[in-house]
Amino acid sequence: MKATETGGNKNDVLKYLIEDASRSIRDIAKKMNSYRQKVWREKKRLEDEHIIWGYTAVVDANKIAREEIGRVITNTTMLGAMLAAAPIVPPERLEHALEERFGRIAAKNIAAFRRAQKETVITEAV
Repeated sequence: MKATETGGNKNDVLKYLIEDASRSIRDIAKKMNSYRQKVWREKKRLEDEHIIWGYTAVVDANKIAREEIGRVITNTTMLGAMLAAAPIVPPERLEHALEERFGRIAAKNIAAFRRAQKETVITEAV
């Protein structure tokens, strides 16, 4: 869902990250009534200028894979965690690719992918 207006200013990105460093780009964009790409670019600028740094993303991929897929195969789980840390493509696009790749067993992999996105904890030194 795209914002109809590109609101907020560049300092809002930093303000939201200071409030909660694990806040997603999607959440910040929604709060700012802006586009994810605009927020991502501003966050990247803050990184390049060394205003923010030191990311850590943590997820229990083994547990999620075991519970969702039934085996400790963490590929799609880690893909979900990666997307939580760096939302460079819409999750729907990857879910479609997972459906094509895994066919009849896609539902379990997509469940692991989605759960990893939700359970990944990202911390940043601001």
